[in-house]
Amino acid sequence: MTWQEQFAEAVTEWRAALDAFNHAEPDYVDYHILRLYTAEQKLALILKQAKAAWRDLAGLPRAPRLTRTATPPALPSGPDPSA
Repeated sequence: MTWQEQFAEAVTEWRAALDAFNHAEPDYVDYHILRLYTAEQKLALILKQAKAAWRDLAGLPRAPRLTRTATPPALPSGPDPSA
């Protein structure tokens, strides 16, 4: 299955989840919120995979991963209240 087919299927799932949420009974709202969230995460993952595949085909370098290598600088302290 191509990413385009996966994406189309994921959009269909998202629309179904949105429709179910809009028509949910109050006792089932939390369930439908999770279902909608899951469908959105699936769409994001497919787009991320498609972007990586496109970069590989185009011969472009992947974006560097951002890592935290240093600790943030300490905030300057104000005047000493005990002085």
